[in-house]
Amino acid sequence: MNPFLKLLTILLMLDDAPEAQRRWRQLVSIMVAVFALHILWSCGWGAKVGLSSGFAQVTDIVEIKAQLALAADVATAVKIRLLKKSIIDTRILQCNADSKRYYTQRLEELTDEYFQDTKAIFSVPDCGDLR
Repeated sequence: MNPFLKLLTILLMLDDAPEAQRRWRQLVSIMVAVFALHILWSCGWGAKVGLSSGFAQVTDIVEIKAQLALAADVATAVKIRLLKKSIIDTRILQCNADSKRYYTQRLEELTDEYFQDTKAIFSVPDCGDLR
């Protein structure tokens, strides 16, 4: 007999024999015990016997938050550095271009983004300072 069908037969007590009732009680007892152990483990009581502590603990979350904050700070610093480089590169291209309209618009976009990220105005160098 298929194991799934056998389990289904036991769970639904399709047999009226006393042995079927005994098997059903054993299966339900095992399922209740497994459920209870799972609850104990997930609440952290398994740590007392050397198991891992089910859910994330506050210390784990604090550590992860600190790592994420550090990563965000590093990403922001890299972004600001790249913005500065892009502003200078765009300014160099603007100074050397015949038509300056595109580079002027791009320079305004970059300096606006720099201001949004740093809340400081970027001092764009003069063309003579870049030669």
